[in-house]
Amino acid sequence: GATVTAQVSNPQAVDPKDQVVVVASSPTNAYGDFRLLVQQGIYNIVAYKDRYDYDYVCGVNAMSGVTVELLLPDLSGVTDYGYVSGDVTGDGIVTISFRAPTLVPGCDGNVEVKSINRNVAPQEDASYEEILPASNGPYYEVVASSYGLASQVQSGVTVESGVTTFLPTFDFTY
Repeated sequence: GATVTAQVSNPQAVDPKDQVVVVASSPTNAYGDFRLLVQQGIYNIVAYKDRYDYDYVCGVNAMSGVTVELLLPDLSGVTDYGYVSGDVTGDGIVTISFRAPTLVPGCDGNVEVKSINRNVAPQEDASYEEILPASNGPYYEVVASSYGLASQVQSGVTVESGVTTFLPTFDFTY
């Protein structure tokens, strides 16, 4: 039941939503197996499941027969997770991407740990509260984007074990 994604990282992209692009996604089966169908290229492969830590492998060359192993430590017994919460205003669908820096030498930029969509009605707020692995420092970046509007970024978000971190409202009312 973990979600596995193939991502392209471009830290030099002008719009923050384009700095990490998820090109394919797949859930794992009961044995943890997954398959991602992508075009030839180089990808970061990321796996995440609520109440588990995430794992990733950078620079995977998508050739036939490539096997990637990812390990997701169970955090449910040690409560090494916290929550990120906030509101979105505007009109339309807003995508909220939760990202962490790549800490492996040779990897550039961030990986998207998870993302959510919120359908925001005019003059109403859409709330969210998402569970993420606790960070040892302020490293999460939260990027909100909506079609045709400038992306908004909240950097240096810390996730503390058992605590909810509240973010300022992402406002897409223009």
